[in-house]
Amino acid sequence: MTVFWIIVAVTCVGLVFLAVRERRAGRRVSPDAIQQRRDDTFRMRTGADYYQSSMPKKDPNRR
Repeated sequence: MTVFWIIVAVTCVGLVFLAVRERRAGRRVSPDAIQQRRDDTFRMRTGADYYQSSMPKKDPNRR
């Protein structure tokens, strides 16, 4: 019966170790994906700025 509890304890320790390691590692993102995301964000911002600048200006005195 003692062998059973040793196996259970070792299994629990192993699972906790794996869970902690997984949580600390987080999601690893490649540098290419990060650069692609930055490029996309820049493209979207410049497009939004262009769209906003082409809209007619609202009169601040008018309700």
